[in-house]
Amino acid sequence: MMEPWILLGDYNTVWQQSEHVNDEGTMGVDTSELQNLFSGLALFDLHFTGHFHTWCNQRMGPARIYCKLDRAIVNARRLSSFPLSCALFLNKGVSDHSPCLVKITNDPWEGPRPFLFCDMWKTDPSYMQLVSSAWRDTIQGHPMYILVNRLKKTKNALRDLHRRKYSNLQSRVDDAEKRLQELQQSLLLDPFNIIWNCKLQNNTQMRRYQSLLAADLSLATQRAKVDWLTSMDSNTTYFHARVKEKAHKSRILAIQDANGN
Repeated sequence: MMEPWILLGDYNTVWQQSEHVNDEGTMGVDTSELQNLFSGLALFDLHFTGHFHTWCNQRMGPARIYCKLDRAIVNARRLSSFPLSCALFLNKGVSDHSPCLVKITNDPWEGPRPFLFCDMWKTDPSYMQLVSSAWRDTIQGHPMYILVNRLKKTKNALRDLHRRKYSNLQSRVDDAEKRLQELQQSLLLDPFNIIWNCKLQNNTQMRRYQSLLAADLSLATQRAKVDWLTSMDSNTTYFHARVKEKAHKSRILAIQDANGN
């Protein structure tokens, strides 16, 4: 799904065991169907408030069952386009399902982003020199003042490194891949061309592409907090989507007091 999508409705199945309960607690139900849909298409629940269990069989006593069957599901493109969107599941009324109301809004400016240390910086050849230089500067004052200022200098140096070499990282990866493919294609059309063979043997473009790709993968892994990703898996689309999902779910869109207001 390359376009922004939002899918609302009754899915007639649950995502996890806690979404299907009765008087005796959680019931054992098959959750694989919806989980396979989510993972296969990189879809996520839209951040929601209101009723958690959206369906009830309206029976009395132990036979009464509550389930979360109704959902508003979005893809990563949708989260990027409308990051403050949310779903509200209302009271059921005369129905056995909770109506779903989706609020769509654009993202206002939230101020400067906090500093995030990127693991990929440690693999840069100039990393140790930048950090050492920031800590060697002579600063007069209280030890805590000296520490804070050295940390600020280090942070500024690393931010400058990021701007010079890793800003718009995905675009840099795409550009490096394109240049590598152009070089390989030129050699394919003229396999005995000395200039193209020299460039390919030097491997400069290949190393640049692999370096940027590794940096992009490292950043996506760190942001998505995925620890089990292996270095052999270079497809970061899923992990970029996970980053957007985590950022979306971490937003506080509403606060409810003890009186339900």
